[in-house]
Amino acid sequence: MNAQANSATSSPSVARLIALANIGELAMTHHRAVNAANAAKNIYHEAIREYEGGDHTPVGGPGWDELQIETATEFAAYRAALRIAYNIKRRLDNACRKFN
Repeated sequence: MNAQANSATSSPSVARLIALANIGELAMTHHRAVNAANAAKNIYHEAIREYEGGDHTPVGGPGWDELQIETATEFAAYRAALRIAYNIKRRLDNACRKFN
């Protein structure tokens, strides 16, 4: 009878198992979001390279304002992807903190 009582108290509760599954799901969602942010960064950098045509445009130098205007859409998509990844990371951190 003691063996049954000990095994019952040492097994994780259903709530903890659900929380652990939630952490795993958030971890995978974060992984996908980071990959999406990296892809958006690559697209943004490719847009810069296409605009520059092989000539580097120094920050604040001639042509810098035009480069920012031409790549504004790609930059906005990159920043949005970073925000999404950050928000998911925050949710993952909170879920891990609550689990402990």
